This record gives sequence, structure tokens and C-alpha cells, in this order.
Amino acid sequence: IVIAKEMPTIVTDEKQQEAIASRIVHLRNQAEEAETDFDRDKCLERIAALGGGIARIKVGAATETELKDKKLRYEDALNSVASARELGIVPGGGACLAYMQ
Repeated sequence: IVIAKEMPTIVTDEKQQEAIASRIVHLRNQAEEAETDFDRDKCLERIAALGGGIARIKVGAATETELKDKKLRYEDALNSVASARELGIVPGGGACLAYMQ
């Protein structure tokens, strides 16, 4: 385990996978029982960090207005993907259905 000021990193050789999976289940339960949106969001962030679901998107533009516009577009796209995942929508859903039948 490597701990920086804002970012802990867990390096493993798959031997700790069960412990990580049980911690993720525990955090999901905490997220469901959370009383505030802040607590729920923090649990979801921890789940993403443990599950390896963190990504960093760097956005650049020539002007401040253009930068704000791009950031808003990226945020909208990320929110759309998150809501689609919650609803069970997957890309290529028609192909999945064809293979299942």
C-alpha cells in the first residue's frame, strides 16, 4: 500500500482480491444506508477507487468560455453514462440480446 496526501494506491498480485471484493460489498451496503448524498457519493468514490474505476480526463481550450463549454459537455456525457449504467443500459445491447437468444 502506497499512501500519498490525496491518493492511496493498493498494489497487489491478485492474492488480496477476495478482501478487496468484500470491502467493495461493505461499501455498497454503506452507500445504500447513507443518510446524506455526500456520504453516498464518498462511498461510491471509494468503490470506484478500489475497483480500479478511476479515470482522469484533461480538457483544454483556447479561451475560458470554450473551456467551460467543453467541461460542461464532458460532465453531461459522464452523467449520461452513469445514469445509463444505473438503469442497466449497455452499449451494444441489441447484440447482447441476439447472443442470449
